[in-house]
Amino acid sequence: MTVQDSVHRLLRSRLAVAVGRLARGASRALGRGSGGMIGGEVALALAPRVLADLARGRRCVTVTGTNGKSTTTRMVRAALAAIPGPSGSAPGRVASNTNGDNMPSGIVTALMATPDAPLAALEVDEMHLPVVVRDVDPGVSLSSLLCKRACARV
Repeated sequence: MTVQDSVHRLLRSRLAVAVGRLARGASRALGRGSGGMIGGEVALALAPRVLADLARGRRCVTVTGTNGKSTTTRMVRAALAAIPGPSGSAPGRVASNTNGDNMPSGIVTALMATPDAPLAALEVDEMHLPVVVRDVDPGVSLSSLLCKRACARV
């Protein structure tokens, strides 16, 4: 990838994030939902690699499985939030899809909502795990209770 291609991709992702935030806000303002998915859907439609761009520079943990994803993700988020910031400062922010929006579009929306968070605890639907792991490159990936039915979907 040339420098020009990298700059083009970054600008495209920034535009996609801005438009995705507008879509999320419009969804909420119009009472059409929480906006947890639509913002990411729009951003991904405009910039297919936006998830990788948003995850770059963050230390991420992914959580997947048939049961217990949301609870485990909340526990991981709480643990990450307790980590002191630089020089012992207050704990930092943690990006997380706390509403259970666990497909790539929901994860994109969560990362868009907290652009300054250096850490992320991400719940991931087991069917979408390969794509998310490729783009997010988590330092830790937790899996719980993968049943035969769930494995057949992947």
